[in-house]
Amino acid sequence: RAALEEGVVPGAATAYLEASKVLQEESPQGHESFVAGWKIFAKALRRPLAVLGDNAGFSGVALVYKVEEARLNESSVWVGWDALTNNVRNLENDPVIIDPTRVVRSVIETAASAAGTLLTVEASLSSYFG
Repeated sequence: RAALEEGVVPGAATAYLEASKVLQEESPQGHESFVAGWKIFAKALRRPLAVLGDNAGFSGVALVYKVEEARLNESSVWVGWDALTNNVRNLENDPVIIDPTRVVRSVIETAASAAGTLLTVEASLSSYFG
């Protein structure tokens, strides 16, 4: 239903890479902590693809670079990773590897809100399972 209302974007974390690229191209003005947070958030948006790669048994970081390079060469926001075939290709005509726009937007908004809250509380508790 979300896809019908707001459309779809490339799946397999490809939309997050595009959001990261857009944020990295911007030059935010303001306090240095705001600019630092902006850069951290832009970099963090690359992580979902890396985690997908790691979970599939590949080097996630290498996969991110591979997809980014292919996106530059093809100049398409639809270039992404197909985990089933382990190929980086244009996903535009693939009805399976998509995400609803609303879901991706909501994830980014929620992450930004959580990061902002974490920065303002000046302390946090966390667990590490590794």
